[in-house]
Amino acid sequence: MEVACNGEGVWFVEAAVTGRSLNDWEAIPRSVVKEELLPSCPPHLNQQEMILMMQVTHFQCGGFVVGLKFNHLVFDGIGVGQFLKAIGEIACGQTHPSGINQIWYRETIPASPMHSKSSLSLLPPKFDIVNSMYDFSIQTIERLKEKISKETSNQFTTFEVVAAVTWKCRTRAIGAIGDVCLIVPANIRHLLFQLPKPGYYGNCFYPLTITATGEQIMKASLVELVGLIKMLKKVYQQNLRNGLQATSRKIHIRFQLPTII
Repeated sequence: MEVACNGEGVWFVEAAVTGRSLNDWEAIPRSVVKEELLPSCPPHLNQQEMILMMQVTHFQCGGFVVGLKFNHLVFDGIGVGQFLKAIGEIACGQTHPSGINQIWYRETIPASPMHSKSSLSLLPPKFDIVNSMYDFSIQTIERLKEKISKETSNQFTTFEVVAAVTWKCRTRAIGAIGDVCLIVPANIRHLLFQLPKPGYYGNCFYPLTITATGEQIMKASLVELVGLIKMLKKVYQQNLRNGLQATSRKIHIRFQLPTII
């Protein structure tokens, strides 16, 4: 992939909604949220060539929604946050945005080996990956937290609770019998880079994976699943640090039917 530094800026759309306020958010169909609140470009332009697209939609109540689309080949979630902060500072007139150090740190990421044509002749397997969207309301999350807190004195995060519930519910829904996997992309910038200030906005994550049988997940309580996810987050840093020092092998993620990311 090559990035053309043509100075054209960021694709920005300003929109407005009439007859609706953010108080009506629960009544807005998810399909409308996806189609109307996310930016889209005209047919004569290739959306895949857009690094970042932004849309601000104003509601009658005075509130607004910011919709973003970005190219994951260029940056990950944390990276796009840094990138957006820099864009905002440039829009406010700053010449040198904070958090972006002009350092060429190419030696940190070794070049990939060249592959022979014969090794590239076979097409990769086609995965039927389903992209689902579900809105966990604040009230639902608070009820789940309250339920779990009655059964354990350990602290837990919103992510751990939502991940545990999603994993359990999906396993039940598909009736998984064999192994089921939960993959959690974890930021590893602090393990790889020794820069004095943050600024790297490219992809820098490791797929943490928990594997168990479908029967185990369906029978486990939410407290047990939250504890499993918490333990994975706790031990991965040391294990990954040791692994990075011992090997430089590439990471391959194996997708199967009962895999949830």
